[in-house]
Amino acid sequence: MDIQILTRFFMWCTIMNGALLFFWTTMCLLAPDLVYRLQSKWFPIPRETFNVVMYSFLGLFKIFFLVFNLVPYAALLITGVCYVRGAVQGKEVVSDRSLGRLDSSFAPVPG
Repeated sequence: MDIQILTRFFMWCTIMNGALLFFWTTMCLLAPDLVYRLQSKWFPIPRETFNVVMYSFLGLFKIFFLVFNLVPYAALLITGVCYVRGAVQGKEVVSDRSLGRLDSSFAPVPG
């Protein structure tokens, strides 16, 4: 799999999950009563329990968003920049396809 494909994949994952996190956080902050009424029709729970569940859900979702979307995307952007800089300087990153990783050492591009 190409590094550009992975970068685009994580870019779109970050955009979609970030939008979902932003939307849900905004809904819980600006219209908490509406969210509670909608959810309490399906799950009749006390308001205090609902607040704890929503706060926990948003915190867990934010951690998952950072760990599994934003950090891999940033790492791929950084590695992509290093790869492009190496290509501009007449060097390329040595790829170990069997392990699926990039080696940090640069090898000269054959003439």
